[in-house]
Amino acid sequence: MTTVTISDKLRQKLKQLAAKYDTTQADIIKKALELFEKYEPQIDFNRSKKHNLEKNGSSESSDNARNAKVKKVLAEAVANFETNYPEIAQRRKKLQQNLHLLDEATITNWSLPFEE
Repeated sequence: MTTVTISDKLRQKLKQLAAKYDTTQADIIKKALELFEKYEPQIDFNRSKKHNLEKNGSSESSDNARNAKVKKVLAEAVANFETNYPEIAQRRKKLQQNLHLLDEATITNWSLPFEE
């Protein structure tokens, strides 16, 4: 038997998995090693490092551009929907304006039994 030093974060994950699956931490490690050996040819440890370098570099601006494009497409879809279905759009706007009232009603009446 030997001792291995791991970070507190990793130790906590190991402990949680063992509790979740009602097994020992050793069994979790054993299963992880079995899965690693099975999928080893498909694992690229450098991928996450490359991905982090790309994220910190020029891809951040492309993410912003992509997000802006998605927001634009969604706004166009909502406008199109509201044009084609004005009654539903009107109800949706009323719900959005009074959403806080729905939350309050739900919280207030949470413990009341449902009527049959």
